[in-house]
Amino acid sequence: MTAPDAPFRVLAAEDNEINQVVLAGLLGHVRPHYAITFVENGAKAVEAWREGDYALILMDVRMPIMDGREATTAIRAAEIASARARTPIVALTAEALEGEIDACYAAGMDAHVGKPFEIDALCAAIDKAMIELDGTENKSRLGANAMLGVSMATAKAAAEFLGLPLYKYIGGIN
Repeated sequence: MTAPDAPFRVLAAEDNEINQVVLAGLLGHVRPHYAITFVENGAKAVEAWREGDYALILMDVRMPIMDGREATTAIRAAEIASARARTPIVALTAEALEGEIDACYAAGMDAHVGKPFEIDALCAAIDKAMIELDGTENKSRLGANAMLGVSMATAKAAAEFLGLPLYKYIGGIN
């Protein structure tokens, strides 16, 4: 079990340095407990995932050497082969076409957010990916709502009732 004050380890595969800065800045503002490790291609993402214990992966779809879908497929295959707990993977892509998004899910990604990043959409995609793992061996990595057994629909309804974005409701930010 992870200590409550331990950093939430995030692997971010993003080849564009400007996007890395934006991503780090946005998440650093609303999720300061995230410790983000950046890699610049899918092959390095697979390698970093194998060597580290990440609670979440943010995966650019279009990268050199190995793209995000290929990297996700490799990670999912390795999880199955080693009986390792499923790591949530959020697709980051400028391509918001339905076929592109479907291909991300088919590769094993859990959520999608388009570029340019908007903080509410980014946090909602992360929350979706994390909450939907409720009931798996990853339970210790989930947000408080998922650990208490609250469904994504209930969390969304509560956030809407309180007039808060989902990420603020789940993160306890007022």
